[in-house]
Amino acid sequence: MPSTIRETLSERIRALPELQQFLDDFTQATGLPLHFVTALGHRTLGAEVCTLCRFLHAHPAGAKLCAGFLQKLLEEALEKPATAGCDAGLSETAVPLRTGGQTFGFLVFGHNRLQPPDRAALNRARHLLGRVGVTLPAEQLEVLSADTPVAEARRLAAMARLVEAAAERLVLSITQHIVHPPATMPPLVEQACKLVRAEHARPLSLPEFAQRLGVSAGHLSRVFHHNTGLRFVEYVARVRAERAKALLVETDKPVTDVAFACGFQSLSQFNRTMRAHFGCPPRELRHKPERATAARSRGGDSRA
Repeated sequence: MPSTIRETLSERIRALPELQQFLDDFTQATGLPLHFVTALGHRTLGAEVCTLCRFLHAHPAGAKLCAGFLQKLLEEALEKPATAGCDAGLSETAVPLRTGGQTFGFLVFGHNRLQPPDRAALNRARHLLGRVGVTLPAEQLEVLSADTPVAEARRLAAMARLVEAAAERLVLSITQHIVHPPATMPPLVEQACKLVRAEHARPLSLPEFAQRLGVSAGHLSRVFHHNTGLRFVEYVARVRAERAKALLVETDKPVTDVAFACGFQSLSQFNRTMRAHFGCPPRELRHKPERATAARSRGGDSRA
């Protein structure tokens, strides 16, 4: 996905009320800052980060060091949460926001130490920082480190599990935001999305839609991709997957019937798509908690 399109989508994700509420709640509850970092590694640090982090980000060599550390952390966290320590002795944890085989961004928290710094730890940090051009007297580093939060490994692991659980819920909002784009989308894109949602059960093609909407296929492809962050075929697959999941959870239709009712051309294509979007084969979706909830709401029994 081109970087400009990915960043456009990231900004829409950043504006989701559910995400903003969780970022605020986590920071208030734990005392550790939690940030949304885009898929390209862009983030904005607030005043809640510790003094040492603010100092490093204001120092040219320190900012370069922090950016390099963040990129390495995100590379480790592309598919699952990862924790790492930087040269300043601080720890950060990244949890991916991932769905449909794509990573849309990360939830990153930390800027903490695993234990209160002793003289040896501060000297080691001074040495490592000095090697990259951040020279600090021992007294200054000690003052800068005074307000650095401390969170030992077990507490961090518990926080990571909470953030991971929240990420699973947030990607549902992200998916809904993509499948049902906001009314601020250009009319062309909004109309294309409505047609896909209405006609997802039959074979769909970009040239056909472009002709019906009175534009060229190339123009529709560019505008659609720029505004949704997805190619037309990716959007079609996502809409079909969401509809198939709903049928699997809410009805007792055979898996084969669900696949073809949602526009998939083969069971192998259906299985690949559902695994990519939900991390499991279609049959397993019927055993997830929402299956039982849906059955209770209908007043009936759930059968696999």
